[in-house]
Amino acid sequence: MITVQPMGREYSITIKASAKEKLILKFRQLTYFERNKVASASTRYMQGNLSLDVGLSCFYNLKYALKEVKGLSNEDGKPYKLEFEQGIDELTDKCVNELLACPLSDKLLYIASELGANIPEAILDPVSGKPIEGVEVIPPKKSGTKKK
Repeated sequence: MITVQPMGREYSITIKASAKEKLILKFRQLTYFERNKVASASTRYMQGNLSLDVGLSCFYNLKYALKEVKGLSNEDGKPYKLEFEQGIDELTDKCVNELLACPLSDKLLYIASELGANIPEAILDPVSGKPIEGVEVIPPKKSGTKKK
């Protein structure tokens, strides 16, 4: 049987920065409309061929899917807070740029490349195809499960 799952489920991905530090990112699945916005913004015709700007695709995936972050701080030591567009459930361009300039931006780009309608089981290194060390996907709790 093929099961249709509800859209908009949230899940977390953790990045182990050091033995004591961990970054926790909460994402929401991208809707069909958002995925099309990403595709239209990051696809170009070059010399008669379609090409995908992977960096731009990652930028927009973060913009639409990232909802919460724990474990980052500003220069003054206060917790870093995501900045959302006024009245819209998406990050500001400034916020995405700041995140992509942080020390863990390489892993953040790998994560962003895996975002979409489906919740990834693992974040894979595009060269080796193996899971990236220190990055873990925490799937959403299944509906109907109770906390004990």
